[in-house]
Amino acid sequence: EEEIKACDFFVLVVTKNVLKKIINMEDGRSEDNYVIRVEYPLAQKYHKPIIPIMVDSVDRDALLECFKNIEDTISCGKKYELEQRIKSLGIDLKKGDSSFSQYLKATAFINGIFTETDVKRGIKLLKQAADKGQKEAIANELKLKHPLVFAIIFNDFDRKNFNNERRYLI
Repeated sequence: EEEIKACDFFVLVVTKNVLKKIINMEDGRSEDNYVIRVEYPLAQKYHKPIIPIMVDSVDRDALLECFKNIEDTISCGKKYELEQRIKSLGIDLKKGDSSFSQYLKATAFINGIFTETDVKRGIKLLKQAADKGQKEAIANELKLKHPLVFAIIFNDFDRKNFNNERRYLI
Protein backbone atom coordinates (compact mmCIF):
# COMPACT_ATOMS: atom_id res chain seq x y z
CA GLU A 1 0.00 0.00 0.00
CA GLU A 2 2.85 2.39 0.82
CA GLU A 3 4.31 2.04 -2.69
CA ILE A 4 0.98 2.95 -4.27
CA LYS A 5 0.47 5.84 -1.88
CA ALA A 6 3.94 7.22 -2.74
CA CYS A 7 3.84 6.71 -6.52
CA ASP A 8 3.06 9.34 -9.16
CA PHE A 9 0.84 7.01 -11.20
CA PHE A 10 -0.26 3.39 -11.38
CA VAL A 11 0.60 1.27 -14.44
CA LEU A 12 -1.89 -1.51 -15.06
CA VAL A 13 -0.24 -4.17 -17.21
CA VAL A 14 -3.14 -5.63 -19.17
CA THR A 15 -2.77 -9.34 -19.87
CA LYS A 16 -5.25 -12.17 -20.12
CA ASN A 17 -4.21 -13.19 -16.60
CA VAL A 18 -5.12 -9.84 -15.05
CA LEU A 19 -8.76 -10.58 -15.87
CA LYS A 20 -8.74 -14.12 -14.45
CA LYS A 21 -10.23 -15.24 -11.18
CA ILE A 22 -8.11 -17.18 -8.69
CA ILE A 23 -8.98 -20.04 -6.39
CA ASN A 24 -8.84 -19.29 -2.67
CA MET A 25 -6.72 -22.12 -1.23
CA GLU A 26 -8.45 -21.96 2.15
CA ASP A 27 -12.01 -22.52 1.00
CA GLY A 28 -11.74 -23.35 -2.71
CA ARG A 29 -13.90 -20.41 -3.79
CA SER A 30 -13.21 -18.38 -6.90
CA GLU A 31 -12.31 -14.74 -6.26
CA ASP A 32 -10.82 -11.72 -8.02
CA ASN A 33 -7.05 -11.66 -8.34
CA TYR A 34 -4.80 -9.38 -6.27
CA VAL A 35 -4.67 -6.61 -8.88
CA ILE A 36 -8.46 -6.37 -9.13
CA ARG A 37 -9.07 -6.92 -5.42
CA VAL A 38 -6.28 -4.80 -3.85
CA GLU A 39 -3.94 -2.80 -6.11
CA TYR A 40 -6.45 -1.18 -8.48
CA PRO A 41 -8.79 -0.08 -5.65
CA LEU A 42 -5.80 1.37 -3.75
CA ALA A 43 -4.74 3.35 -6.81
CA GLN A 44 -8.28 4.72 -7.01
CA LYS A 45 -8.42 5.38 -3.26
CA TYR A 46 -5.26 7.51 -3.44
CA HIS A 47 -6.42 9.21 -6.66
CA LYS A 48 -3.48 7.93 -8.70
CA PRO A 49 -3.69 8.31 -12.45
CA ILE A 50 -4.01 4.82 -13.93
CA ILE A 51 -2.19 4.04 -17.17
CA PRO A 52 -3.24 0.73 -18.71
CA ILE A 53 -0.63 -0.88 -20.99
CA MET A 54 -1.92 -3.65 -23.27
CA VAL A 55 0.51 -6.59 -23.38
CA ASP A 56 -2.00 -9.25 -24.47
CA SER A 57 -5.01 -8.58 -26.65
CA VAL A 58 -7.98 -8.32 -24.27
CA ASP A 59 -11.61 -7.54 -25.01
CA ARG A 60 -12.40 -3.94 -24.00
CA ASP A 61 -15.76 -4.92 -22.45
CA ALA A 62 -14.07 -7.62 -20.33
CA LEU A 63 -11.49 -5.05 -19.23
CA LEU A 64 -14.20 -2.55 -18.28
CA GLU A 65 -16.06 -5.23 -16.35
CA CYS A 66 -13.03 -5.75 -14.07
CA PHE A 67 -11.69 -2.18 -14.09
CA LYS A 68 -14.52 0.32 -14.14
CA ASN A 69 -13.83 3.63 -15.92
CA ILE A 70 -10.42 2.53 -17.18
CA GLU A 71 -8.86 4.83 -19.78
CA ASP A 72 -7.90 3.68 -23.27
CA THR A 73 -4.98 1.28 -23.21
CA ILE A 74 -1.54 1.99 -24.65
CA SER A 75 -0.18 -0.83 -26.77
CA CYS A 76 2.94 -2.50 -25.47
CA GLY A 77 6.03 -1.04 -27.13
CA LYS A 78 4.46 2.38 -27.82
CA LYS A 79 7.08 4.24 -25.80
CA TYR A 80 6.29 7.68 -27.25
CA GLU A 81 2.57 7.29 -26.49
CA LEU A 82 3.39 6.26 -22.91
CA GLU A 83 5.76 9.21 -22.46
CA GLN A 84 3.07 11.58 -23.77
CA ARG A 85 0.46 10.15 -21.38
CA ILE A 86 2.85 10.56 -18.43
CA LYS A 87 3.80 14.10 -19.47
CA SER A 88 0.10 14.98 -19.78
CA LEU A 89 -0.16 14.21 -16.07
CA GLY A 90 2.44 16.89 -15.37
CA ILE A 91 5.04 14.35 -14.30
CA ASP A 92 8.71 15.05 -14.95
CA LEU A 93 10.23 11.89 -16.41
CA LYS A 94 13.74 13.09 -15.62
CA LYS A 95 13.40 13.42 -11.85
CA GLY A 96 15.47 11.22 -9.54
CA ASP A 97 15.29 7.45 -9.60
CA SER A 98 13.64 5.85 -6.61
CA SER A 99 14.79 2.46 -5.40
CA PHE A 100 11.51 0.99 -6.66
CA SER A 101 12.04 2.39 -10.17
CA GLN A 102 15.57 0.96 -10.09
CA TYR A 103 14.08 -2.41 -9.17
CA LEU A 104 11.60 -2.17 -12.06
CA LYS A 105 14.37 -1.25 -14.50
CA ALA A 106 16.48 -4.14 -13.20
CA THR A 107 13.60 -6.55 -13.76
CA ALA A 108 13.10 -5.19 -17.28
CA PHE A 109 16.77 -5.65 -18.19
CA ILE A 110 17.06 -9.11 -16.63
CA ASN A 111 13.91 -10.38 -18.35
CA GLY A 112 14.06 -8.35 -21.57
CA ILE A 113 10.78 -6.51 -20.93
CA PHE A 114 10.39 -3.50 -23.29
CA THR A 115 14.16 -3.67 -23.89
CA GLU A 116 16.98 -5.93 -24.97
CA THR A 117 18.01 -8.42 -22.29
CA ASP A 118 21.06 -7.15 -20.39
CA VAL A 119 21.46 -9.34 -17.31
CA LYS A 120 24.70 -7.66 -16.19
CA ARG A 121 23.11 -4.20 -16.23
CA GLY A 122 19.96 -5.56 -14.58
CA ILE A 123 21.91 -7.15 -11.73
CA LYS A 124 23.83 -3.90 -11.19
CA LEU A 125 20.54 -1.97 -10.89
CA LEU A 126 19.09 -4.69 -8.68
CA LYS A 127 22.05 -4.38 -6.29
CA GLN A 128 21.70 -0.58 -6.21
CA ALA A 129 18.01 -0.85 -5.36
CA ALA A 130 18.72 -3.51 -2.72
CA ASP A 131 21.42 -1.30 -1.20
CA LYS A 132 18.75 1.40 -0.80
CA GLY A 133 16.54 -1.10 1.08
CA GLN A 134 14.01 -1.90 -1.68
CA LYS A 135 12.39 -5.14 -0.42
CA GLU A 136 11.66 -6.82 -3.75
CA ALA A 137 15.19 -6.05 -4.96
CA ILE A 138 16.68 -7.56 -1.79
CA ALA A 139 14.60 -10.69 -2.25
CA ASN A 140 15.58 -11.04 -5.91
CA GLU A 141 19.24 -10.35 -5.18
CA LEU A 142 19.21 -13.11 -2.57
CA LYS A 143 17.48 -15.44 -5.03
CA LEU A 144 20.17 -14.81 -7.64
CA LYS A 145 23.12 -15.18 -5.28
CA HIS A 146 21.87 -17.87 -2.90
CA PRO A 147 18.87 -19.74 -4.35
CA LEU A 148 18.82 -22.48 -1.70
CA VAL A 149 19.42 -20.16 1.23
CA PHE A 150 16.75 -17.80 -0.11
CA ALA A 151 14.18 -20.60 0.05
CA ILE A 152 15.04 -21.20 3.71
CA ILE A 153 14.93 -17.49 4.57
CA PHE A 154 11.68 -16.97 2.72
CA ASN A 155 10.09 -19.79 4.71
CA ASP A 156 11.60 -18.87 8.08
CA PHE A 157 11.46 -15.06 8.15
CA ASP A 158 8.93 -12.46 7.21
CA ARG A 159 9.80 -9.91 4.54
CA LYS A 160 10.54 -7.21 7.11
CA ASN A 161 13.64 -9.12 8.16
CA PHE A 162 15.20 -9.35 4.69
CA ASN A 163 17.56 -6.45 5.37
CA ASN A 164 18.88 -8.15 8.50
CA GLU A 165 19.36 -11.53 6.82
CA ARG A 166 20.89 -10.02 3.69
CA ARG A 167 23.65 -8.48 5.79
CA TYR A 168 24.84 -11.94 6.85
CA LEU A 169 24.64 -13.58 3.43
CA ILE A 170 26.21 -11.05 1.09
